[in-house]
Amino acid sequence: MHILGIDLAKKTFDVTLLTPAGTRHHHTFPNTPTGFHALWRWLRTHKATALRACMEATNGYWEALALYLVEHDVTVHVVNPTRIKGYAQSQMLRNKTDKQDSATIAAFCAAHDLTAWVPPTAAQRKLRALVRHRDDLIASRIQHTNRLQDTIDPDVRASLETVVATIEGQLTAIQQQITAHLHAHTELREQHDLMDAVPGIGPVTAQSWWPNSMILPALPRPRR
Repeated sequence: MHILGIDLAKKTFDVTLLTPAGTRHHHTFPNTPTGFHALWRWLRTHKATALRACMEATNGYWEALALYLVEHDVTVHVVNPTRIKGYAQSQMLRNKTDKQDSATIAAFCAAHDLTAWVPPTAAQRKLRALVRHRDDLIASRIQHTNRLQDTIDPDVRASLETVVATIEGQLTAIQQQITAHLHAHTELREQHDLMDAVPGIGPVTAQSWWPNSMILPALPRPRR
């Protein structure tokens, strides 16, 4: 079994491939579909047919490559960065470079029995997109509302009031879409209801938590 450690950045990613024979190979690729194809060709040159790949859940940089590898029958592990950091400290690995980081991730993967990452369904991706768009609209409303409070010029105020009203209308529409989407998909609705039932968590947080926590396990069902 080959082990692939992947350290991702916004524009590039570094990989370290550990072979069953104990050899190690490193390469850097662009974090683009072209780079994904180049990685696959590189893996084939090293005869990495049976492969486990491990990467950190860093921003959203990992998702496209993780999905690409799963579609090519690779077992993918997406790990919280704090686990990798803790492992590096336990191994007294102090050098901090992209090449070393990918090697550390590969070593961590080889040393641990990790859960395979399961790609989100189309319904899950849709919910996440809707929730993220709602969050962007909320941030935009706050920005323009603050500007409105600090503006004296009547023409600018009128323009800002129109913008805020438009955003409010969009927020209402997107929230209706989120609610309809949850009602149309039983699994998502049950997950939402479990979160909403937790004391201190309201419906907005219940809708936001799951789509932005794709690598976390599902909540256990309550005992009946």
